[in-house]
Amino acid sequence: MHIICDVDGVLADSITKTVLTHMDGDRAATAYTMSAWPAGVYPMHEVLEITADELWRPIDTAESWWLTVEPYPWTYPLVAALRDLATKLTIASVPRAGSERHKREWMRIRAAQADHYVLCTPNKACLAGPDCVLIDDSDREVESFIAAGGRAVLFPQRWNSRHAEAGESAWELVVEAVSDELPM
Repeated sequence: MHIICDVDGVLADSITKTVLTHMDGDRAATAYTMSAWPAGVYPMHEVLEITADELWRPIDTAESWWLTVEPYPWTYPLVAALRDLATKLTIASVPRAGSERHKREWMRIRAAQADHYVLCTPNKACLAGPDCVLIDDSDREVESFIAAGGRAVLFPQRWNSRHAEAGESAWELVVEAVSDELPM
C-alpha cells in the first residue's frame, strides 16, 4: 500500500510557528492562542483575526522560515510506523510560493525514511488511487482525496472534525486506522 503523509499539521508544527510569528515571539501568548483554538476551525487567519495576506506576508518574506519549523513529538515514531506499513511512503506538502526548496529540505531531514518527497498543488488528490491512503489534517483534503478514488485518514487536530481526539497519542489512532485500511 502506498501511504501519502501530509507535512504541515501532521509532521511539522507550522501552525504553532505561524502563531508564534504573529505574536512577535511571545511564547505565552502563543500557548494561550493554541490552547484556545476554536474546535473545528481550520483557517488560521480567522483564528488570528487577520486577513490571509496578513497571515502569509511575514512567512513568505522570511528567508528560512520553513527550515525552523519544529517537528511534532510524534513525527519520528509516526514516520517509522508508516514506513513499516507501507510498500511506498510519500511525504507530501502543498508549498507556498518561494518555500519549495526549504520545505523539501525539511521533509528530507525530518522524514528521512520516506521513499518520495512531493510538493504538489493545488491539492493532494492528484496522487489518489485505489491502493493509496492519505494522512492529512485537512477535512477538505481528505474528502477530495476520497472523491478522487483514494482512501484517507484524517489526522486529529484541534482545527478539524476529529478535534475531540487530538493530542499526544493521536498518531497512534492514525496508525491503527491506516492498518485497518491494509488488504487482508
